Amino acid sequence: MPPLSMAVVLLLSRWQLRHGPQRSVMVIVVGAWLMASATAWAFSGVHTSVVIIFPFCIAMAGWILGGRWLTAMAFCSIVYLAGLGVAEIAGVFHPTPRSPAGMVTVTIVVLIGITSFLAYAARQSLLNSRNRALQLSASLAQQHADVIQRERDLNLLLNNVPAGIASFDPHGRLRRCNAQYARSLGLDPQAIVGKLFTDYLPREVTEQVLPHWDKALIGSAQNYRRTHRDPETGEMRWVDVSVLPDYENSELMGLFAVFLDVTDKVHAEQE
Repeated sequence: MPPLSMAVVLLLSRWQLRHGPQRSVMVIVVGAWLMASATAWAFSGVHTSVVIIFPFCIAMAGWILGGRWLTAMAFCSIVYLAGLGVAEIAGVFHPTPRSPAGMVTVTIVVLIGITSFLAYAARQSLLNSRNRALQLSASLAQQHADVIQRERDLNLLLNNVPAGIASFDPHGRLRRCNAQYARSLGLDPQAIVGKLFTDYLPREVTEQVLPHWDKALIGSAQNYRRTHRDPETGEMRWVDVSVLPDYENSELMGLFAVFLDVTDKVHAEQE
């Protein structure tokens, strides 16, 4: 019966292999443990040669299936074998004599075959996992390089256009800006990112901005002209501003603003 039982277990394991190596190993470990338990009960109790299957099942469970399986398999094995031993000592359980040589030989041969199969399945699983990890690592590295290149291209584009560009959250906090925007205010971009525009804009500029800001927050794109004084020369500068709402799934995520200095154009018109 043990060889026949293990043959059935191996066939079931082979059938479960399509769902993954772990499912296949799970069937073998549980099947081997049940077979060993039944054989120990029917033949020789704790004296049977199949007790060598219990450490094998525990090792396979811990190696391939994880810590919970290791704990459960070890606990069940200890309780079951201890129960057989105590029952035999107490005279409640009377096992048969030791298994014949043929039985022991077949058991050991089958166990070696199962071990070889499990080792092969585990190796294939580890190789597949390693290959997937390497592929994922290479893919992530390429994606990281692409992100860095796009970020570099975006920074070059933003910092070389002749206009100030800024992104704000719905509360007016600066999320990002290019160098031209900060330069027009005489500020460092890193010093103002994360701050409310009301914290770093002069009061006279804020008064010009707020009416248009409130309209943009309700979804109306704004185009207007405002003035400010150059922070270095004190000269009056004219700026054309476009403010566009940023929506995602009908939810306002913030505002984008473009600032174009038109001082020379205004002077030319005045002349």
